[in-house]
Amino acid sequence: MPIGITWKYGIAAGAGVAVGLLGVVLLSRGSVNPKKSCAALSSRCVDIKDRAAATVETAKENSGCIAAKARREPVRKGQAQGS
Repeated sequence: MPIGITWKYGIAAGAGVAVGLLGVVLLSRGSVNPKKSCAALSSRCVDIKDRAAATVETAKENSGCIAAKARREPVRKGQAQGS
């Protein structure tokens, strides 16, 4: 499925914001050491990826529990929902 033009502009805008924020951070620190900055940025990206993976894993576990409970306990006619 091809990416729509809106997504392309959104990705480009997001990349621009990321580069701009990186520039602001570098200028505010007063030192432009690309090696340290890239290492710090890579570390933060890995942290974000790990948090996202943990969130996805939690969601999978929760959905599995909900599905298992739904298979064990069929809804009876006249039973109030949510109880």
